[in-house]
Amino acid sequence: MRFCCIDKGISKSIKKQRGQATVEAAFIIPVAFIVLLALIQPGVILYDKMIMNAASAHMMRIATTLNPDDYQEAIDVGKHYLKAIPDTPIFHDGEWVISLEGNESEGCTSVEIIHKIQLFPLVAQAGNALGVVQGDMYEMKSQATLCRQQWLIENNLGLEPSAWIKRWEEAV
Repeated sequence: MRFCCIDKGISKSIKKQRGQATVEAAFIIPVAFIVLLALIQPGVILYDKMIMNAASAHMMRIATTLNPDDYQEAIDVGKHYLKAIPDTPIFHDGEWVISLEGNESEGCTSVEIIHKIQLFPLVAQAGNALGVVQGDMYEMKSQATLCRQQWLIENNLGLEPSAWIKRWEEAV
């Protein structure tokens, strides 16, 4: 008989613990989910930024050797790089805005890529509260600039590659 009472006490204790674990899980699971979402959004932004930086640097190198009439080649190469970013709103929303300035005969060449991503609702609300974003869209920019050394610009051969090639052929 005595063992029977001990068993009843133990089973009541276990049932109370099960109820406590359910209540704890009800609080912890939503918080863990929010933390997970808060970690995913910066990862998406960093991934986009890495791809955009690589594309703009490569486009800048190509544009440095082209005439302004041939910039479409550099833009096509950049768009090829940008295909690594999935065409979904959290990665990329809308059109790519790409601008190129300068060429082989100028002192500097620069490339700028702009696009927008849609933020997760909680991240957008936090960004709006901090004044970092407007609405639920975040605009990202990537720039790359190459300026030639001053001694190269001031040299009597100038920045024209054909003059340097001709000089090289004369020396050889």
